[in-house]
Amino acid sequence: QPVAAARFFAAEWVSRPLHSFASAAFFLAVLGLLALIYNLFARYTPRLRSAGGYRDMVFARETPTALAIARIAISISLTLAALRYVGFIYGEGLLTDPAFAGFGPPAYPKLIDRLLPFWDIGANAWRIVILTVGVLAVLGVATRASFALAWLITLYLVSHYEAWTPSWSHGEAPILLCAIPLLLRDLRGRFYLPIGRAPPAASPFFPIFVSQLLLALFYFGAFYAKMGLAGLAWVTTDHLANSLDFAWGRLTADHPKPAYVAWVQQNPVLVRACALGHVLMQAIPILVLFSPGKPWARLFGGAVFAFGVVLLWAFMGYLWPWYWWLPIAVVFVDWDYFLGRVRFGPRARAR
Repeated sequence: QPVAAARFFAAEWVSRPLHSFASAAFFLAVLGLLALIYNLFARYTPRLRSAGGYRDMVFARETPTALAIARIAISISLTLAALRYVGFIYGEGLLTDPAFAGFGPPAYPKLIDRLLPFWDIGANAWRIVILTVGVLAVLGVATRASFALAWLITLYLVSHYEAWTPSWSHGEAPILLCAIPLLLRDLRGRFYLPIGRAPPAASPFFPIFVSQLLLALFYFGAFYAKMGLAGLAWVTTDHLANSLDFAWGRLTADHPKPAYVAWVQQNPVLVRACALGHVLMQAIPILVLFSPGKPWARLFGGAVFAFGVVLLWAFMGYLWPWYWWLPIAVVFVDWDYFLGRVRFGPRARAR
């Protein structure tokens, strides 16, 4: 039991035995809840079946509709994120404000600045490049190049901004992660702008499934970190209230804390209930790992992911985005199944 091991190596089984036992028990209870949800979907929702089982569900399916929609959605998210970070860099004075440089010793420049110094071509030039590449990727033109370039531009801008700001540094990780399995692939799928006479390309489900899994692991990693580092105390103490204070602190002085956030912080029962819901939402999407043949279970995981994004924006405010994360939630939807277009390889069949 990994959380029990974490408590052991932190020497809390001796110094705080009750907390350690409660944390391990809570972790097991969450896993039990996940098993219950999984079995409910397995028993009461339609599912795909094939002779090859899990292997065919992941490797033998053709999903041209889902692939095209994933390309469009992720490209939109990458474009929106890149445009927003151009605003962060130029609008917040990242290039000139000495306050940013004060967060790190000048003698030790960040790795991104050593390898790829920021290319200051101006905010408008950056926007033109981002929009051009993004439109090509959305339309399905030269998808191997346009999609990969959109990903690299976003990674470049986010890396420079994160390297010089003191807040949590996993910004845009969901968008960047879920795009990785699709890099350098023909992503035309069912919807694209036909140019020339390029032959139809394969549209395997496997890279989409890996994208779903990476998004789920992003959430589950946050859940596991809370359990491993703080245990049940993350729920029963003021961890969430302190996180909200940081989100609406001096870094976001121009964005006052909403009244409902302060109200939640001041209510001990409510803030702990929100903390419990928060960790449960981060754990639930991992169900996609076990559900390649259960479209409704993966749809549920995507709905939880999207709901979590909206709540992050509502409670963490300016520190966390929301609108440019939401499009990637459609990656969880098995569009080919719900549109009645299930296609397997020669050894598999749907029932």
